Amino acid sequence: MSDDHHTLNREELGATILALLAGLALLAGLVRCTPVWDTVSNSFDGGNDDGDALAISDSDTGASRDRGTIQRADETPADTTAQDEALGRIQEELAELRNENTRQAKELDKWTSASPVVPIAEPITTEPLTTQNSGISGKGAALAAAAVAAPAMNSASKADLKRVRADLVKLANEKDALADRVGKSEQAAAELAKSNTKAQSEIDRLKQQLEASQAEMKAKEDDAASGAAAAARVAKSEAEEARAKLARMAQADNDSAAKLAAAKEAAEAFKKKPLFVESADDLRPKAAALFRGLKALHTSDGALSQNAFKGKLDGVSSNSGAVLKRRIPFRSGASAVSPATATEISQLIDNAPDDNFFLVVGYADKTGTAEANRRISEKRAISVAQSLTSKAKKTVNLQAAYVGSTDKFDNKDLSKNRVVEIWSIAP
Repeated sequence: MSDDHHTLNREELGATILALLAGLALLAGLVRCTPVWDTVSNSFDGGNDDGDALAISDSDTGASRDRGTIQRADETPADTTAQDEALGRIQEELAELRNENTRQAKELDKWTSASPVVPIAEPITTEPLTTQNSGISGKGAALAAAAVAAPAMNSASKADLKRVRADLVKLANEKDALADRVGKSEQAAAELAKSNTKAQSEIDRLKQQLEASQAEMKAKEDDAASGAAAAARVAKSEAEEARAKLARMAQADNDSAAKLAAAKEAAEAFKKKPLFVESADDLRPKAAALFRGLKALHTSDGALSQNAFKGKLDGVSSNSGAVLKRRIPFRSGASAVSPATATEISQLIDNAPDDNFFLVVGYADKTGTAEANRRISEKRAISVAQSLTSKAKKTVNLQAAYVGSTDKFDNKDLSKNRVVEIWSIAP
């Protein structure tokens, strides 16, 4: 309901109250115009009502009545005092009506909870009514007119007041409904905020998981890249090492092929040479150097101590690149090799490199003639050489030679000079 409507209802209610007050005033005036009033007046002036005249005239609207001026020929001051008292009572009633109007206006203001009641344009006022106030009949006519219109205005005011109260109840209900909707909206907003907070927490958690997964993936990628680089370096190093190894193997194969070719050539050449030789010229260069050194050592003049002999023998071995593998003893006058000795010395050939050359040298002691010692030392060398070639599991490059008689191995125990030496010479 708008403020204009409230203001209009207050104005109508004020008009209604004003009409009620006017009606009451009119009733009081009408009472004075009736015989009852005259009776009351006569009681004050001794029952003399001669000369009274009452004139009632209709207004233009036909709704009001004027009380005529009372003409009394024998009017006394006592009559005037009684009228003044009656008018005083009417003024008190009007004052009570104004107070009631004010109270009802306040209650109406409480009902509407709006702006204060608009003051009545022309508040009801009552002038002192005396016998000298000639305007009383005009006011009475106005009050009569207001009294005629008062019932209709009162009904309209009641209807408006009922509508106002209905509107107030409707507004209260709407206010309660609105408060209920606001409460529900606030509750929904709180639940939505709670849901948003929970959703934000879940989003933050998922974001952290995503960041952790991305960091882990990046770390794995970095590790994979690092591992791939390391693997590439290892693979490159291994490839280079493999190439180097292949190169070495190829070189070794070439060297082996060259050595094999040389061995084959030497074997072919060896086949053309006899197994037993008497001169160093028929031997290979290193074997010839070894044979010359041994022969010079054993045919030299003068006795040598064991240490001196060993020293000179080591010198011969170093100069020719030869190694003494075995020294085989023989009995006096014997040249044959026992089966056990033959098996033992054959293992020297089997365990030696394929390109090694073996030189077998026979010796004899100084007993007997020089020719006899030459022949026995020759037989011993040939016997050992034949045993090596027959027992060995592979082709043997060897030759045999003899020195003859000697006492350089031991000049006191001559049996130690009846020996055959097996020397190994590397290519």
